Amino acid sequence: MKGRLIPLCPRFLYLGVWVGRVPVGLVCPLFLLEGLLLAVLWLEKTRALRGQRPRPFLPLGAVFAFRALPPLVFLEVEAEGVKLKVGLW
Repeated sequence: MKGRLIPLCPRFLYLGVWVGRVPVGLVCPLFLLEGLLLAVLWLEKTRALRGQRPRPFLPLGAVFAFRALPPLVFLEVEAEGVKLKVGLW
């Protein structure tokens, strides 16, 4: 039985802030987050090869977990005319 393949379409994590009617946003491509997690895994593997005590293990599938999610909003808050929205697109 084969596992479900993860789509490799471009995905983004975004942060949107609306002050009144003026939007300010920050978009982070998902591959940057995945690259950072892969670098951390690589550093942990080299740490174990050098004979140091390894830290708790992170499975490789967890690096690409955001790719399996549909576009969704993680956090949406509005207070005193300021709206904050964090999500995956």
